[in-house]
Formats: sequence, structure tokens, C-alpha cells
Amino acid sequence: MKSFFIRQRVKKVIKASKVRSNVPFENARSVGVVFDSEEDFKSSSDWMGRLIDAGKNVEYIVHLKKQPENYNHSSFTDKDVNWMGKVNDGELSQFLSRNYDFLFYFGKNFSPIKELIMVDNKASCRVGFYEEGKEHCFDFMMPEVTSKSRAQNCMTIVDRVQSIKVK
Repeated sequence: MKSFFIRQRVKKVIKASKVRSNVPFENARSVGVVFDSEEDFKSSSDWMGRLIDAGKNVEYIVHLKKQPENYNHSSFTDKDVNWMGKVNDGELSQFLSRNYDFLFYFGKNFSPIKELIMVDNKASCRVGFYEEGKEHCFDFMMPEVTSKSRAQNCMTIVDRVQSIKVK
């Protein structure tokens, strides 16, 4: 039931959204990353390091099933978004309010809450794996290659985004 109301909010946000102005990666300063889990976050050091080495200010938020005590990273749970799709959590609200040049989501569990995060943000360019029916959530999508690991696929997308030149 909650998913229904969040999807309605997603539709409302899409209708009200404006055209995003993309920034060439070489000029980008800030990058946001949404992680599906602690495991995804832990396996991201190679491609996150590449973003940091490129001089980008990288901020991230991790989706957790349950909020543990004394968790040291920005995180949110399903409870942080109410039935109507309004964000109740300070960390998620702050994450959504930032003007990222690029926002990456490489998750497998594209829930209505993640869909809301991808459409209700101020990022100039939203990047992720191709998923049919979720084209409205991204400005740049690539298919995931099943013969590669998730980390290798993430690295491929980061490399591809870095190589795009805008005239």
C-alpha cells in the first residue's frame, strides 16, 4: 500500500520536473551516490576512489533494512519515507537537497523509495544501470554486463562518464 502512494508522488514529481542542465564530467565538482546496502558500499572502494582521484567531492547515502546504533555513514531506512512519499529523515532530506553534478545509483533493488530519490533530487545528471520502465529516473543508463562483477560494471560506467566530452 505504501508503494502505491510513493509511486503517485513519483508521478507528481515527474510532471513538475524541469529540464536538467548537464555538466561535463571534467567540470563537475560534486557527486552523490545511493547504495542499496552496506555490502554494495563496502565493494565500491575502487570506483569511488577513481571519482575522488578525479578531484570530485563524493557524498553517499546507504539504504539499510534496519538502522543500527552508532552507524558511521549517512544512511536511511524505509521508515524514513512516510506513506505519502514525504521524507522524514534528516540525512536523506539533506542528501536530496544538495545540488550534485552527478548522482549515481548502481543498485539491484529499485524500490519505489529509490525511484523517488532518483526523480526528487537536484542532480544535473543521474547515472545508473539500464532498467526497463525506469528511464525517467536517469539521464545516462548503461546495461549491466552479466559476465562482469557489479564492481566491474560500476567501474565501466564511471569510466564511460569520465570519457564523455561536451563541445
